[in-house]
Amino acid sequence: MPEVPEAPAAPESIRVAIVDDHPVFRLGMAGLLGSLDGIAVVAQAADAQQALAIPPGSVDVVLMDLHLGEDSGIETTRELVRRDPGVRVLVVTMREDDETVFVYTSSGMQAEQGNFTEAAKWYKQGVDADPKNIEIRNYLGEALFQANDVDGALAVFRETLTISPTHPEALFDYGYILLQGKNDAKGAIDSWEKLVQTNPNFDQLDRVKQLIEAVKERSK
Repeated sequence: MPEVPEAPAAPESIRVAIVDDHPVFRLGMAGLLGSLDGIAVVAQAADAQQALAIPPGSVDVVLMDLHLGEDSGIETTRELVRRDPGVRVLVVTMREDDETVFVYTSSGMQAEQGNFTEAAKWYKQGVDADPKNIEIRNYLGEALFQANDVDGALAVFRETLTISPTHPEALFDYGYILLQGKNDAKGAIDSWEKLVQTNPNFDQLDRVKQLIEAVKERSK
């Protein structure tokens, strides 16, 4: 259960949960918010486990620290939103890359809810803020593909692979979209074979090899 269960909120109040691993900040913020009309702090949590114990539907807004000691506030946020799509999350961070982290979190929440067009807009802002962030570029390409913008997705991955030509996830996704979006078996195989040749320690290497053989067999 959350670390400090609070009193039930009045029906008209905005129900808030505070997730932060610094007790002084967490308790101070709880006291500040609790003093405001129309806001009720209904739960507090010091880590991801406590945050994920908050019952879905019991809060309207989560104040989330992105750096929860050994836990990731980003992943915790995504899981909270997956469980309770109606919840809203306000991000708290003191890192220099605040804008990128906020965009990453916001776009991830949209993707979890199936809003891939909206997610792609957020990821594009993330790419604009941090053009060499390959992870966000990959998410942008995936979101565009899920939003049925195959050409846009392929363009993103081509640009990504000019920045990092042997990135395994980019090579895999590029091949997958070529196959599924363009029925380009040769292009998919070429991309996946490059992945195999340049990333011998990739944790999904056996799966990629199986896919290569399956596509080759199907293309005969």
